[in-house]
Amino acid sequence: MSAKQILSYGKGGFLKKVGLVIVSVIVIASIVGTIRIVTVYDNSGPLQFTFKEKATIVLWKDIIPAIVSAGGTAFPDGRVVEFSYGDQSEEKIDVIEPLAKSNEKIAVVHIHGGAWLTGSKGGFYSRPLLKFSEAGYLIFSINYPLAPNQQHPHLLGSLLKALSWIKNKYPDYQIHLVGDSAGGNLAMMLGVYISNPEKLNLLGNFQSGSFPKIKSVVNIFGVNDRVSWIEDGFPSAQLFSKVYFENTKTPNIPVVPTDFDAIPNLPPTFIVGAGQDALLRSSKILAEKLKFQNKEMTFKIYENSAHGFFSFGEGCDELSSDMIQFFDKQK
Repeated sequence: MSAKQILSYGKGGFLKKVGLVIVSVIVIASIVGTIRIVTVYDNSGPLQFTFKEKATIVLWKDIIPAIVSAGGTAFPDGRVVEFSYGDQSEEKIDVIEPLAKSNEKIAVVHIHGGAWLTGSKGGFYSRPLLKFSEAGYLIFSINYPLAPNQQHPHLLGSLLKALSWIKNKYPDYQIHLVGDSAGGNLAMMLGVYISNPEKLNLLGNFQSGSFPKIKSVVNIFGVNDRVSWIEDGFPSAQLFSKVYFENTKTPNIPVVPTDFDAIPNLPPTFIVGAGQDALLRSSKILAEKLKFQNKEMTFKIYENSAHGFFSFGEGCDELSSDMIQFFDKQK
C-alpha cells in the first residue's frame, strides 16, 4: 500500500468516525428530547397537552433560553448574593448592593420574563440592573416556580413570599416593582393586589402590612389583556395562555390587569411598549384604561425596539436611563 493510499485511507477513516460521532449525538439528543417531551408533562395536572404542545414547551423551556442567554453578561464576581425565600428550589432571590452611596432606603425589585414557563434571574439582566445599582439603588432579582408545573395564582403567591422576605430582612426599604414581559404582567398584578387589600384576599391569607411599600410599578412590554397578543401573533401566545391562564381551580381570580373592572388604588406606573412587538397593543390597552381611570401613569413606546430589549438591543440604554429618571421623581 502506497503512502498516498495510506493517507487517503486514514483521512477517510477519520471523517467516517467524525460522521458517526455526529450521528450518534443527534440520535442520543433526539431520544433524550423525545423522552423528556413524553414524560415531563404527563397530563396528570389540570391541563392536557398534545405531543406538539409538549414539544413546544420543551423548546421554550430548554432550547431557546440557552440561545438568548448569550445576550447577557455575567455579573462581576462578588456583586450578587443569592438567598432562599421559600421551601421550593426555584424560590431564590439575588441581592445586589448599591455602588453609589444613598441616604434613601429605596430598592428596585425585578421579576424576570419568559411567558411564565421559562426564564431566570441572573446575567441576562446584568446590564440594566447594574445601572440601577450604580445609580444608588439596592437591587432584588427574583426567581419563582414556573408553569405548567405551577400555575396561576401560585406564581403570584411565591412572589408575595419574596416580597415578605424583603420586608422582613430590609424593613425600612420601599420598592420600585419592575418586570418585563410575563414579569411585567406579574409586577403589575402584584402592584394592584397589594395596593388594594380587598383584592389581595383573593390570593390567600396575605396581609398588606407584610410587604414593602410600593413606590412605583414599571410594566415593561407585559401581558396586559387576554386577547390582543394572540390576535396580533405573539409567538406561541395561545399555548402560553393555556399553560398559565387555563387553571380550572381558580377561574375567577384575575390574571391580567384588564380583568379588573376598576383599580381603585395604584402606585405611579410606567408602562413600556416596543414598536416592533406583537405585545404593543396589549400595552396600549392598559395605558388607555389607566388614563381613563385618572391614574398617575407614564406610557412610552420605543419605536425601533423589539420585544426583550430591556436586557440588551436597541433602546436598552435609553430605557434604563428613563427608568432611573422615573424612579428619581418618586423620591
